[in-house]
Amino acid sequence: MAMTSPLSHAQSNPENSGNREQQLQLVQMKGCASCHGTKGQGNPSMKGPKLAGQNKAELIAKLKAYRAGERNNPTMAMMAYNLSDEDINTLAEYFSQFQ
Repeated sequence: MAMTSPLSHAQSNPENSGNREQQLQLVQMKGCASCHGTKGQGNPSMKGPKLAGQNKAELIAKLKAYRAGERNNPTMAMMAYNLSDEDINTLAEYFSQFQ
């Protein structure tokens, strides 16, 4: 039986290293890419601001505020309404990886 060190497990664990492929699938499935781009670059023609360069905590706070109706944007309120805390965490992690 092969033994693995905690370090090698952490490096292969998607929760620790991020699984961009699955994160990107969620970005596309939830419709984020239409307005914010696949790398958070934004889309001026859709009035979607750039998300890249924002930190994870900031993105989480904003998405939760949209979901709770504390930020006023009808489109984002509708998009965030059905996001779970796990979805919000995953989306924030993904977009915070880009500049």
